[in-house]
Amino acid sequence: MNVRWKITDSQGRKIILKQSTYDEHIIGDHGTRDAEIRKLMELKVKQTLIAPDVIIEDSSARHLYYSTIVICYEMHDCKIKTLKVVVDTDRIPHEIVTWTPLRKGDSIKDGVIIYER
Repeated sequence: MNVRWKITDSQGRKIILKQSTYDEHIIGDHGTRDAEIRKLMELKVKQTLIAPDVIIEDSSARHLYYSTIVICYEMHDCKIKTLKVVVDTDRIPHEIVTWTPLRKGDSIKDGVIIYER
């Protein structure tokens, strides 16, 4: 397994980002513009895992959703978005599934807030 990076979150969980997940899903599954924005957010993803505004656990207890507010510069506009980082907890160490900058709210069915700053 080729690991792009590893980190310990604010709650002491070990989390990795596999290179294949980054290449094939986080970047590869998206258009050029979206992929470029996601590349630029990689450092903010690490910061979000270390100091999230909120962590939500889904009803299956399989995924954790880390979230924080981010500022995105697109063209000449400054936009406020929510960065959502999805982590799979079925594996040790836990693995990042994806990250997404959201303009609007997002719902996590039967999610439970397990941490809030």
